[in-house]
Amino acid sequence: MFTNLTALTMLRYFINDDISRDVLVVLRRMIKHKVGMIRRKALLVFYNIYQLFPHLIDDMQETVMTSFSDP
Repeated sequence: MFTNLTALTMLRYFINDDISRDVLVVLRRMIKHKVGMIRRKALLVFYNIYQLFPHLIDDMQETVMTSFSDP
């Protein structure tokens, strides 16, 4: 778990177009992770990718709205 959290934290600083394309599939799974902190950090990375490369994510609003109902 600590490794996942560290990787998500650092990924935000080293993201580029190529890495974004590869990581999005994994991030979508991590947004549904059973640990809340991993879900939050994955959502932050997802949002950072959306800010930098909006053409890669077409369902940002749905993803955020689903995350708001997260317990």
